Amino acid sequence: IFTLLKGGNDYELFCDKRVKGYKVKNPNDTVKILRENFL
Repeated sequence: IFTLLKGGNDYELFCDKRVKGYKVKNPNDTVKILRENFL
């Protein structure tokens, strides 16, 4: 299971106010989010 840890590679990006972070459970979640945002 993926968790965001303070000081981890993506923590600062995910928590930045300029970035909208998404948590996904599987590749299909990623495809769904990309389609909703870009198609």
